[in-house]
Amino acid sequence: MAPLLPSHHTSLQEAACEAVFQHEGVCLALVDAEGRVLRGNRTCCEVLGLTAEALQGLRLQEVAHAEDAGVLDRLLSVLATGQDHAREELRLRHASGRAVWCIAAFSRHLSEDADAPPRYLVSLQDITPLPLAVAQLRHSVAELASRNRELEDLAHVISHHLREPLRGIFNYVSLLKEEHTPALNAEGRATLDTLLRLARRMDGQLQDLLTLARCGHGELVLAPADMRRLVLEAVENLAALHAERRAHICIPECLPDAVCDETLVAELWQILIGNALRYNDKDSCQVEIGVVHASPVVYYVKDNGLGIPRAHQEQIFMLFKRLHSREAFGGGSGAGLAIAQKIVARHGGRLWVDSIPGQGSTFYFTLAGGPACTQKDHPPASPTL
Repeated sequence: MAPLLPSHHTSLQEAACEAVFQHEGVCLALVDAEGRVLRGNRTCCEVLGLTAEALQGLRLQEVAHAEDAGVLDRLLSVLATGQDHAREELRLRHASGRAVWCIAAFSRHLSEDADAPPRYLVSLQDITPLPLAVAQLRHSVAELASRNRELEDLAHVISHHLREPLRGIFNYVSLLKEEHTPALNAEGRATLDTLLRLARRMDGQLQDLLTLARCGHGELVLAPADMRRLVLEAVENLAALHAERRAHICIPECLPDAVCDETLVAELWQILIGNALRYNDKDSCQVEIGVVHASPVVYYVKDNGLGIPRAHQEQIFMLFKRLHSREAFGGGSGAGLAIAQKIVARHGGRLWVDSIPGQGSTFYFTLAGGPACTQKDHPPASPTL
């Protein structure tokens, strides 16, 4: 029978195969059923740091990492059952001793001789930088989490233990004012009033710091929560401020439930609704609670209050950051939005604001999927009151 291809075609085919085998950047080796190298290309020699002579006849298991030699044996066993392809991630050893992470892909080498012993073409893809980068990232994440826990513990200890001596100062100043006011001149009485005011302010700041630390402590107690009920409870807790502002609060008949820590999210609603009531100079204060049906669900609190200049829309989430004097709009320490952001972040969500000075603000938040978003993402269109 005549050959399927003329001899010169066979020569061209062999030359093409050899060119592919020796291609720079592709690590290839031909091995037998025991993993012994019959041939290796230049890239394979470079990856392992061996000469072609040293590589030939060497079993791949001999240059494998001690923990991964069994991986090669398992691959060869799978191929021995008749499977044509197998692949696995493993470590090899460079001649210098360093580990080389590879994806090893074995393919059965077809032969015209049916009785020829099995041979396999092995492709080794060097992925060493990737596992090292992943390991470094995991270490950095673990270290950052540890430092965050230390900072939260420190904030908890400071805020808790400083309140006791502060209460002593407050009590002594109050006693001094009560019993010795007649003996003091106007400047002395003003000084005592200032001390009492500063002590109250510091006590409030320490309480807020303690609340912020508590938001970062312990495991979240996640369960389905009725968000409308949490909103109604927040409004009830803010009844005095609600009446003072003569506000109209619009709450929809239905709000989607959320899987969350109910205690923390109740605090979140109270902060956002409280701010909407507090920072409003309109004769007719209006607040709207609502939801944007997206994935994840976006809840919002909208008001027709003061509004926030764009330049300050990131600063307002900083701890103890206020845009007004301490006495304006009922005082406050400026920690509320920092606490709100902490609560949302612990749920894997995101909190942001859309605001126009003089027209009002809308605070949006999600409780899941937030890390996939950034402050540069386009928020949903602002609802209308």
